[in-house]
This record gives sequence, structure tokens and C-alpha cells, in this order.
Amino acid sequence: MVYRINNLPPPQYNPVTQTPYDSTWTFLHVSDDTNYQMIVGEQGLSVYGVKLSKHYPQWEFAVGDFLSFHQNKQILLCISDDDLAYVKQTYEGHTYNDAYLRDYECSVLVHSTTASAAQNILADGALKCWNRLHREGSITESAPIGQLLGDPPEFSDYIMFSHGGLSGEIVTASKESGRLEMNPDRPYTPGMRFYFDAAAIARDGLLLRDGMHAKAADILPLAPYLLFCASWDSVGDTDKQPTPRSFTDAANRKFLQKFGKRYSLTV
Repeated sequence: MVYRINNLPPPQYNPVTQTPYDSTWTFLHVSDDTNYQMIVGEQGLSVYGVKLSKHYPQWEFAVGDFLSFHQNKQILLCISDDDLAYVKQTYEGHTYNDAYLRDYECSVLVHSTTASAAQNILADGALKCWNRLHREGSITESAPIGQLLGDPPEFSDYIMFSHGGLSGEIVTASKESGRLEMNPDRPYTPGMRFYFDAAAIARDGLLLRDGMHAKAADILPLAPYLLFCASWDSVGDTDKQPTPRSFTDAANRKFLQKFGKRYSLTV
């Protein structure tokens, strides 16, 4: 159910129910703000959601994917009539799990993880979501690192991807430090970056778009989607202390040297 509102939802209390928010609610606020493109999280509002600027590339598809993916949620939607009409016109015929890459979408998906997790992934021959790993006893941590960001519990049912940027290494660095570590130039212990064929994943109906992330549900086999994997030993300058930025740059550079004629990265 979608509820149109005129302003950002107020903190603490749901303007529809006049009671505190529960996990069935989310929000999407669309603006012309030039100070950001997308901000994801609770943002002091006690409900998880997205502030999206129309300066975000393909913002109309982000709105369409958000509404399509979250059909089982109750959504507070703050958007103008004209903008909503434009979204509906542009997004017509699409859904969050389109079984093909759209013209603007990156042809590569990247998943970053720690060194120990990488060895388990290679042994299993698959990526698995946090909840599956927890059920199998493969991880002993009580909660995923995303909890520090206010991620809702259902995020742990999915495997998250980047398009080659720093975000995955920031997560790895945060896991190592036990807190959010947002400095991309702070030394850390890199793990491994897995590069996947996004078109093949989409073709098989496994690529999901929620308006915020590209992801897959539950489990993703490495074959036939894995193109390349990188560790610091295989791509970096081992005489230097790696950082999230230097590992990302070195891994992407090596990937493009090998696959750049066929695949592109959006960093």
C-alpha cells in the first residue's frame, strides 16, 4: 500500500497510523536537492527509507524499482504529482526483476568480502546471504555489520553487489574494525572481490533491484556467472599497506585489463 504525503515523515510517529513505526513501513522522498543524490537509512526518522534527488542518474527507474520491489511494504511516498506521472510513464513495462540489463546498467556486479569468507565462498561454489550462513553455522557473529547502518532485518536475506566502487571494501573494513569505518584511505586487511556477469544473472531472473541496491536472494552459484576474483596478493603492490581505495583501484584496473573490451565498470 502506498500513502502519498507532502513532506518527509515526522520522527517517531507514523502520520498514517499515529503510532510508532514497525518493520512493515518504509518511505521514499523525491526532491530537487542538489546537496545529495541518494541517502539511505533511518536518517533520524525511526523508519528505514530513501531520500532521492532527481539529480541521481535514472532517478525515475530508482523510484519505479523501489515501488515495485516493496509491494509487500507500506510505503510513505513523498513526490509531486508531475514527477509521479513521469515515473509511471517511463517505468511502464518494467519491474524490479527485469530479466535483462537496461541500457544504463553496468555489465558487471562486484561482491566484496573478507579473506576467510572468500575461502568459504570458493569452497561452497556459491555466494550465500547472511541469514543462510548463520543458519548453517558458517558465521558466529550475532548480527550483520549492516545493523550499524540501521538496515532492516530482511536485508540479511540478500547478497548485495556494487558496480565496482568502494562500498564493498568499506563494508569489509567495517567488519574488521567492528564499527563503521568510512575512511577509504585507512589501512585495512582486504579480502577478495568477486566480479560477475550482470547480464547473465539478470537473464536467469536472479538480479533484483530495490531502488537502492542491486542484489540477489539467498544464494548465487559462482558458475556460470563468475568472471574474475581479486585479492591484494594477485592485483596489488604487496610492498604497500592496502586501503579500501587502493585495493578497489588495483582490482578494477586488473579486471579491465583482462575484460575491458567486453565489460564495463561504473565506479
